[in-house]
Order: sequence, then C-alpha cells, then structure tokens
Amino acid sequence: MSGIICNTKYFNNFELSEYLMDLKIKTSSFINVFKHPLMGITFYNWMRVLTRNNFRIHLFMLPKVLFITGNTIFNLPFQLFEYLKYNGKVKRQKVVAPVFILGHPRSGTTYLHYLMSKDDQFAYCSVYDAILPHVFLSGGKVVKGMIASSLPSTRPQDEVKITIDSPKEEEFALASMSRTSFMFGFYFPRKSRKQFEESVLFSNKKSDAEHWKKHFDYFLKKLSLKYGNKRLLLKSPANTGRVKEILELYPDAKFIHIHRDPLEVYRSTVRLYEKIIPLTSFQAANKKEMHDYIINCYRLMYEKYLKDTADLPKTQLSSIEFKSLEKDPVACLRDAYESLGLKGFDNALEAIQREVKDSSDYKKNSYSEIDENKINRLKNEWGEVAAKLGYSI
Repeated sequence: MSGIICNTKYFNNFELSEYLMDLKIKTSSFINVFKHPLMGITFYNWMRVLTRNNFRIHLFMLPKVLFITGNTIFNLPFQLFEYLKYNGKVKRQKVVAPVFILGHPRSGTTYLHYLMSKDDQFAYCSVYDAILPHVFLSGGKVVKGMIASSLPSTRPQDEVKITIDSPKEEEFALASMSRTSFMFGFYFPRKSRKQFEESVLFSNKKSDAEHWKKHFDYFLKKLSLKYGNKRLLLKSPANTGRVKEILELYPDAKFIHIHRDPLEVYRSTVRLYEKIIPLTSFQAANKKEMHDYIINCYRLMYEKYLKDTADLPKTQLSSIEFKSLEKDPVACLRDAYESLGLKGFDNALEAIQREVKDSSDYKKNSYSEIDENKINRLKNEWGEVAAKLGYSI
C-alpha cells in the first residue's frame, strides 16, 4: 500500500493525542471493527472504495482497515446466502409512496424522524438495517445481539439515545452497498468534496445518479420486504439534494423539510465533524478543508433543493421550522400530516406524545460564538439560499 500516509497529525494544528484526550476516546475505538459503520460492507465494495481513494490510509487507522478487510471475508458466505435466497423477492417488491424527511445535517431531522417513527403505519431503516444491509433479512437474533452489544448508548456528537432498533439514516447502508454515499466524506475526508459532487449533486457524470438510484431502490425494496409492505419513512440529510432523483424513482413520494437558523446549523455541523471524523475516518483531515467543505455543502445542497422543489405542490412537500417543532411538536406534525394528506395522525398521537415526553429532558449542546470573519463569510456564501428559506444571517 504505497499510498498509506504516515502523518502524526490528525487535524492540522491538532496533535492526535491531544484530540483524543479532548474527546475522551479510547484508542480501541480506532481499531474495533464493530464500532465502525462499514462493518457490513462487502469485500468487493470495500476493495472498490479503497481503490477509488488510492489506498490513502492514515497509518494510525491501518489496524481498523485490516479488521474491516478480514470482516468482509468472514461475511462473504452469509451475504451470498441472503442474496441467493432473497434477491428475486427483493426485485419483485414494490415501494409505495415513501415519506422522506429532508434537511441539512443538524437541522432537527433526527428528532423529527424519532417522533414520526412512533406512527405504526410507517416502517423505517433501523440501526441494524443500516449497518448490515446485506444480511438483515437472515441475520437472526444472535447477529443482532452481537451488534447491539457493541453499540454506544448515545451518539457521540449530541448524546441522543440510540439502540439497535432506533431509526437510522439509510445513507450508512448505501456506503456499504455502493460507491455513491454522502458518508464517504466522513470516511475519506481528503476527497469529501468530490464524494459530495458524485453522490449528492450528481454533477460529474449521469452514471453516478443512475448508480445511486439502482442501489437506493434495491435497499428500499429490501426494507419493504422485511416490514411487510409498510409505507417507508426515510431520513437522510443528503436526500435534501436528491429530490429530483427520488421523484424519478417514486413519483408519488412525499417530503417533509425541516430547517433551522443557519448559524446554529453551522456551529452544530462543525461539532458533528469534529466528533465523528476521528471515529470514522481512515485519513488525516485538514481543519481548514473541513470548514470550507461544510460551508460549500450547505449552499450547493440548498441550491439544488430549491431548484428541485420549485414546482412541487404542497400535497407533496411540507416545511417545518425546527424552533416551532421544539415548541409544539404535536401541532407541527398535525399540520404536516394534513398538508401532505397523510392519514392516521390521531391513531399515532399517544405514541408521539410519549416520545415527546421521553425526550423532554434532553439537553442541547452549547457552542462558542462564531468569529466575525466567519459570520461575514457565511453572509456572503449562505445569504441568498438562507433568505429563500426565511432566514437572515
């Protein structure tokens, strides 16, 4: 592996040891395959991912790469068994009028997803489904229990509680199944902009969009098969930039877009990357490049979203402000259901209210103030799209 990078620094100007100490992360987190979202990737896709990134692996991350490689070989017969047993059924499966939660990362998409997942009319991608997309139909209780025992009790970026059955972004599954996933920006941050263009904007080649649609549709069909044709409730922030491609697959899809004050989004997204990249990345990350990437992604994602949704009727697209959802979640959800023509809200009301109560003691992260130079840059680069979303920076 001539491309392996030997670098003692993880972020520029941040010694790795100091960064680990600050985040209180154990060294074992960097080599334990059961703590990495790619533990369910196939051997073929893993080799393709490494090749596309020129095997540029941080030396400190090499043990994790070796663990994942060994895991892909171990998983081969189980993945092959599920494919042979269920592939025909999956391809014949129909996906009917799925509901997509949209919004930039750190805009409240997870809270909205957790609330709506309490409605029994919906099925959703669970943590188990997302991590093991190739074997979740046949893995059984033993495999599920093994994965559950390795999970942290809360997410590292915001302390939101998680279990093996919690709702999860299907984006994690796409990274294990294909070459087009927003998550690759976390795994290989030195190519994050290129990954974003290929897997969200689809601005490089038409074949990227077709590749994503093929694997996305297959995964949704697999979820539909597992959950007995229930209507799917899906949440991936990256889908905010893919409305056009989603409608090409599912013309009857419905969307709920949640948005938040851009400055809050920026501060929270920076924290997300600073927390998650050390746990998931295989490369050294440049701090300046990370900030540039965050700023560019917001603008580019929302430019595409605004273009894709310009002609969508209110019966297909509903919008929720995060501040309003925090203040009165039941009223916001009732309005969204009515706007989209979704039935059954009253039947789900009690379960939704229990989730609201259970999360009432959650304490949000606190952040330092943004310096004036960054605010001016955000005004210049985010101002136009923020205004269209109803915000002034």
